[in-house]
Amino acid sequence: MTSSLSKARTVNLAFTGASGALYGLRLLQCLVAAGCRVNVMISKAAQIVIATETDLKLPGTPPAMQKTLSEYASAEPGQVLVFGREDAGLTNEELALADVLTGVPMVADYPSLNLGQSVMVYCYQLASLMQQSAPAAAAADHHQLQALRLRTMALLSRLGVEDDAKLADWLSQRLGLLQQRDTAMLHRLLHDIEKNLPE
Repeated sequence: MTSSLSKARTVNLAFTGASGALYGLRLLQCLVAAGCRVNVMISKAAQIVIATETDLKLPGTPPAMQKTLSEYASAEPGQVLVFGREDAGLTNEELALADVLTGVPMVADYPSLNLGQSVMVYCYQLASLMQQSAPAAAAADHHQLQALRLRTMALLSRLGVEDDAKLADWLSQRLGLLQQRDTAMLHRLLHDIEKNLPE
């Protein structure tokens, strides 16, 4: 992403399925031309309306849709993001294409946010993070992170919670975000826990 794009204004654009898809697509082009980053949400109904009212045929998957809309609007890489599918979520193959997987922490046992709400939370957090200048910190060593992952999974097994997929996924994602100092501290904490557990 270019430095000018990283400071660009982010606009959320939702296609709901109402008529007038051509105006929404023209708005997408204008926002891209103005240098905005555009987060796009398209409902199933909107896909049908766009196909009916325009010559644009959108593919069914978010990554392919993002590519099509980026080409349509002559966008830079990363300037147009497509969020979806609300009806069935993303497939494992689509998730594998992601550079980073994120989630919205929820208190409820069965959390539920619709796609629009999730995108609003994501954009709010992203905007606040982009305004902060992070101090330069030493990145954790790849081998140290791998050792930490293995050690954490072994500890989960000793505690009898290795089948908690939600916890294991959360740990796996978060460990990759740690800096060198955090990794060292977590190794130390795990050591203290391990030595106090019965054999």
